[in-house]
Amino acid sequence: MEVLMGPEAGKATSAVELGPTQQLAIGRSKKFVHGKGQAGGLLLTTDLDVSSRHAHIVVDPATNVVCIRDCKSTNGTKLNDTPLPPDVLRPLADGDTIMAGSSLIVFRVHQRCLYCDSGKSMELAVALSRSVVAEDVECAVSRGMLEREIADVDASIAKLQSSRSGMSLPSLPTSSLRPGESSAAEPSPIKHMEMMAAASLTMAWHRLVVPSLAPFFAQLNHAAESAPFEVQMTFPAWKENLTFLASCSVASVEAAHARLRAEMTKLKEAAATDDPNAANMAVVYKALEYFDQHMQSTILHKARQNDVGGGAATVMTTGDDAVPVLR
Repeated sequence: MEVLMGPEAGKATSAVELGPTQQLAIGRSKKFVHGKGQAGGLLLTTDLDVSSRHAHIVVDPATNVVCIRDCKSTNGTKLNDTPLPPDVLRPLADGDTIMAGSSLIVFRVHQRCLYCDSGKSMELAVALSRSVVAEDVECAVSRGMLEREIADVDASIAKLQSSRSGMSLPSLPTSSLRPGESSAAEPSPIKHMEMMAAASLTMAWHRLVVPSLAPFFAQLNHAAESAPFEVQMTFPAWKENLTFLASCSVASVEAAHARLRAEMTKLKEAAATDDPNAANMAVVYKALEYFDQHMQSTILHKARQNDVGGGAATVMTTGDDAVPVLR
């Protein structure tokens, strides 16, 4: 309790735990306020309108609710501006005001007793515990998956570095050229096969897509024959992944592309921090960029294939270039 107005404004009691045998008192008698069986209270000796034995605050044994009772005071007691009849218990709640004599007192509940709102408190405790446990589990799972991915990438990089360190480049034999001989060597059979494969892939792309976009798709398909170092280390089965993307529908590739973009955004934000694993995250981000380009080309290619049989081609001119658009 705290006195808000009156001769002893600012006076307050310390927080106490009321029980069946303890009670708070308001009055001018020191024996009444701090006597035997009292948990303390407000001793208002300078407020002459307060009776020696003015009011009691007790726990009603029938309902286990904190109540106030006027002890037949001379000037009476008011609860929230409502006069109290003598020797009648009235429930008290947090924030209620008590008028005793010329003193306006506010009643505060700093800690609810075990009898108050036990059902609601239990429901709140269960909900909070479930929320905390769910967050801890989610964080632990995400952290564990990321650590495993980073460990796999680190192991692959270390393996590649060790294999490269053990390789030695053969020395090239020196040869003298005679006058009239050409220094250009004939292409090796392997190089010739690579050139033929690239030419056949380019012709295949020309048959499948709009001619003006065929060089772009041919370039991406040729790049798929030798993926960057980051892709090979992060996704050893990258060729199988590209083959699987080519067999999926447009909707499936678009959904996978959206998830890929979301993961790239998370990695980019994490790599920009002072995280000690930022370098590994950058390697994974570089590998995801490779699949991002291929997904974009696959979506555009499949959309063009779906529209080839149904629409009529018109030409939209932008500057000096004419780009075919199917409608």
